[in-house]
Amino acid sequence: MKTEQIVILTKSNIMRDDSNTFMYVVDGIILLHFIVGFVWLIFKFSKKKE
Repeated sequence: MKTEQIVILTKSNIMRDDSNTFMYVVDGIILLHFIVGFVWLIFKFSKKKE
């Protein structure tokens, strides 16, 4: 029983650390997606106005 509890506790700690870095990666990808999308829209609409 004690070894199972230790394994579960270490897994939960590892998952907490990984989830923070994972969330930063996901947030970065989403932010990059919006920046690229807005740049593409600005480029597309400015091209049509000429």
